[in-house]
Amino acid sequence: MPATALDIITGALKRINVLAAGETLDNLSSQDALIVLNDLLDSLSNEHLACYQRVENILNFTSGQGTYTIGTPQGGTFLGIVTNGSNIITGVTAMPSGIVVGGAVTGNGIPAGATITAIGSNTVTLSAAAIGTFPLSSFTFTTPGNFAV
Repeated sequence: MPATALDIITGALKRINVLAAGETLDNLSSQDALIVLNDLLDSLSNEHLACYQRVENILNFTSGQGTYTIGTPQGGTFLGIVTNGSNIITGVTAMPSGIVVGGAVTGNGIPAGATITAIGSNTVTLSAAAIGTFPLSSFTFTTPGNFAV
């Protein structure tokens, strides 16, 4: 059962031995305590230094869509060839069924943050060019949700 503001105030006053078990606050004292509690909550909500990190994600919703997925919950691996300076992984013999445009790719020669921009019958095009040549390597991919945060 959710606690009310009065429950929080009463519990705090009992903890610091202002109220004894079974005692109740009068109206005036409870109103004063509520003002103090609201001031405390306001000060905590504005305390940005207490936050380790703040990230703002701007999400675009689609009209008529009621359910969305968040993050990168799925993925897999595949084999392919990367060539330095090219943004295309070639020689993919078994294209995974779950691979989609927008997913992230990691592996030998792939720069950090590279994502899939196109999928061919035996190629995967990336958002960034390879930073090395690897004749046959294993690559890991993720399948992003509607919101990849």
